[in-house]
Amino acid sequence: MKKIILSLLVFATILVALPHLYAAEEETGTLVVHFKNWSENYDLLGTHTWGGIDPHGIHDGVDDFGATFIYEGLPVVASSSTETYGWIAVERPNGLAGDPNWGNKFTGDISIKKSVVKANETVHVYIVQGSGNTTTEDPRYFVADNTKYNMFLLYFDPSGSYEDNLGVHNWGGWSQEATGWNEPLKIFSTAGNTATGMAVKASMLTAAPTEDDEVPGAGLLIYFGEGDGSKKTGDVTLQLSLGEGTHEPGAVGFAFVYSNGNGVTTNTNLFYGNENFADFAFNAFSFRLLPYTVDATSGAASGTYAVRSNQVIVKTSAQLANPLKDEDSELTEAQALALVKGWFSVKELTG
Repeated sequence: MKKIILSLLVFATILVALPHLYAAEEETGTLVVHFKNWSENYDLLGTHTWGGIDPHGIHDGVDDFGATFIYEGLPVVASSSTETYGWIAVERPNGLAGDPNWGNKFTGDISIKKSVVKANETVHVYIVQGSGNTTTEDPRYFVADNTKYNMFLLYFDPSGSYEDNLGVHNWGGWSQEATGWNEPLKIFSTAGNTATGMAVKASMLTAAPTEDDEVPGAGLLIYFGEGDGSKKTGDVTLQLSLGEGTHEPGAVGFAFVYSNGNGVTTNTNLFYGNENFADFAFNAFSFRLLPYTVDATSGAASGTYAVRSNQVIVKTSAQLANPLKDEDSELTEAQALALVKGWFSVKELTG
């Protein structure tokens, strides 16, 4: 009897152990977070994290976009999972040996879905400087698709007046396309904020390779669906955002746009590639008076200049919000005019 009981115990032990001995290894992947702050200064930049990823005392390096943070060996979860990794970009003067400098953080609480991790792949996520937390409407992170060509499109309106119907008209092979003219595809969400708290919009667009495994002729323009007069850009193309040379699926192109008013088609407010981000930032985030110029063809004057001794035409680098259009403003027209006049002063040069 003892031998029978012992044999049964051994058999039961084997049955329990077999699934563990032959269980498949857990699938894992790598996540790379690319972070851009507007100054492009990444000294002492680390992270505060939670939810299953470790904090960085300092970033893992700086690429063309910004600072990179690499997380290897992350488990693959079901696509339906709602679990997230918590992530904050913050200065860490003493690395992991001390607390973060919470007075100099560059994001709110970013919640990255764990389901973005793919088995045996490196997934790239893009985040920009801001002050808000992740919400359903504004995740504040953008994931590149390794099977397609990607365009990270960033748009900033210096006046803060984003139209309710703002979006794109697009063509030529995008994964998602507008249904027709004057029916904008609303792709933008709030990606970040300027140092003064103004919202910055962005989107990650994707396009599948052609039958010849090449970049498709995908293009778009930004507008708010009221004809040519509502255009914020001319044609913006996937190929130009990717730059010269050949590109493999998974590549990410970059296009940075600031609003220069309506009816724009010249693309002087469009900057392709990270190498031109500094020029974009200068034009988008700085406020200055534009110098006097004369069009070589038409002879029309532009910029800031005096048309007579008591009248000065002023052209600014950024649009200014009309205080009369503010729904919460109680100013009369006279008070609004006085407010605007108070923004400027004219000084006489005597020597």
